[in-house]
Formats: sequence, structure tokens, C-alpha cells
Amino acid sequence: MIDASATSERVDINSRRLVLTDKPMSSMKIRELLAHEIETHAFRSSSGAKSSLALLSSGLRGYLGTEEGPATFYAEEAIRRGCGMEPKPKLWIGTLACGLAAGIACSPLSFHALFSFVESVSLLVDLLERREVPLAQLQEKARRYAENRCLRTYRGVTNLENKGICSNKDTYYLRGFLEVCQALERDPQIFDQLMVGAVGLQHLTDLRELGITTPGVVHKHLATDPNLDTYIARFTGQIAL
Repeated sequence: MIDASATSERVDINSRRLVLTDKPMSSMKIRELLAHEIETHAFRSSSGAKSSLALLSSGLRGYLGTEEGPATFYAEEAIRRGCGMEPKPKLWIGTLACGLAAGIACSPLSFHALFSFVESVSLLVDLLERREVPLAQLQEKARRYAENRCLRTYRGVTNLENKGICSNKDTYYLRGFLEVCQALERDPQIFDQLMVGAVGLQHLTDLRELGITTPGVVHKHLATDPNLDTYIARFTGQIAL
């Protein structure tokens, strides 16, 4: 479903819906979305529902610490193998924003102070990488990005006057990604084991004892298919690069 008020794409597992923004989307973004939201988040939940332990569909305790790890890892692989390009993830900004808002190694920043910081950093990065784009356009992009980032960081906070309170969920992206990458370096088979359901790395040993080691659904790795752009073009009539 398309939600005009949505600031980012996401999967609603409970309603079994893919929520999209009303903004245009490139073929690369579609590939990333397919890998991250469908072939990881939705897949793990669906696979867990078909396992001998249905609880794996909704998630074991502490699974969120790992959840974004395989999703980000696989999305990067999809871009590399499907597009032949090196991805440029911005996982650090979520951790940094939460740290600044919570007052880690500094005084906690207010919503406005964090907004100004993220806006300035975003604009600086774009100025260095996209010099041909008009300044006014980059400024507006930086403003929207800072707004969305701060709304994510302070979601659930009822009184912004109380500094140091924020949502730490966005720290899971970088931490989970690094932990999963380290685990995959030791054993590449861990990726398939993580696809058995909404589980964390810390659960894999116990799941092996229960005989749950392979997904209940075949993972087809559609997002890594180099012909995906051609398939998308059947519906659009052209490929947006």
C-alpha cells in the first residue's frame, strides 16, 4: 500500500503489508527494498511461521539486535551482484544520532540542536558528492533528511523538553550489521540459519539442538538477479536509473 504520510518504506508483519512512500523509486531502490524488507524481514517471519516452532514468526527474545544485520548485509550483496556497484550505507548516522540525543560522551542534544547538526552534515556530504546539483535543491533534501532522522530518533518521546530521552532502535542497524558480518566471516552458512525465523545470533545454538537449521521456505535470492531490472521494465516501460 502507498502511504502519503510515510517517510520510509517498511513491512508491517501483522497486517502483511508492504508500506511504500508516494515518491518515485529507482530500479536500484526497488532491488534494495526487495532484499531488505521482503527477502529478509518478511521472509524470516514467514519462514518462522512454517517452522516446527511457530514463535519464530513473531520473534524470540532479543532478536531485534540481529534483525537488521542480515537485512542490511543482503541488501548490500544485492546491489553488488545485481547492479555491479559498491553500496554506500549510512548505518553510522542512526547510532550517532541516538548517542548525541542520549548524551553519550557529550551533553544530550535537543531536537532542534540534533536537527541542525544532521542537516549540516547531510548538506556537506551532498555538496562534496553531488556538486552539479543546485544548492537550493540540496538544502531542501538535507532539511527533509534531518527532519525524518530526528523524528525517528525521538519517536515515542512525549516531552522534548526532557533532554537525554530518545529511541535507541536505530542503533540496531550498525551493531547488528557488524555482528552478522563477523559471524558470516567465520561461517557463511549462518545466513541460511538466520533465515529460519525472527531469531538472533545468540539463538542459533539452541535452534540446532531443536533441529531447526534450514528455512521453512526456499530463499530464491531474487534481489541478486542481474535480470531484475529487465523484469521491472515490463511493468514500467522503462528503467529509472
